[in-house]
Amino acid sequence: NKHMIMTKSTFLALLLLLSSMAQGQLILVENLTNGTGHETIAEAIEHASPGDHLELSANTFVERVNISIPLVISGSETGGTIIDVSKEIGWGITLNADNITLEDVVILAGGTNTEYAVHSEPGITGLTLDNVAVYHSNRSCIDLNGLTGPMINELRDITVVGSAVGFGLALSTCANVIVENVTS
Repeated sequence: NKHMIMTKSTFLALLLLLSSMAQGQLILVENLTNGTGHETIAEAIEHASPGDHLELSANTFVERVNISIPLVISGSETGGTIIDVSKEIGWGITLNADNITLEDVVILAGGTNTEYAVHSEPGITGLTLDNVAVYHSNRSCIDLNGLTGPMINELRDITVVGSAVGFGLALSTCANVIVENVTS
């Protein structure tokens, strides 16, 4: 007699999947903290609480992203998570809060977007960019302004290729920053 043991997280994931199928909603972003699913990154951020962890599926997201609360945003562990910011004008990804982590994503810029692919507002601390690649920005690929303490800001395993004007990685008036393994 075999019994299947279902963990709480497996049960919640199954419940989320069945619920989304019943509602016809496509789940591309999962909030690992509260168990909700969303179609877009913007929608997931809108419904997130400070400190939540959003996991993006292996998919291409065509949208600009404004991160204005502390969050962890992770691409798929298997790779293949692309954020395409090339279709709209404006900063592609705006970092506008303390304690933001963005990891395991590829960002496609350029196209009609003439602004920075990734931009931080001055005065934030605790920023982590890890395993982030930015390709073909019409301006600096990653433009970080005024990063500060008291927390350390970490930039690790960054790839920036094809900045038409500006720099691959631009750090202006920044403090408490660790930069490791940048390819440009």
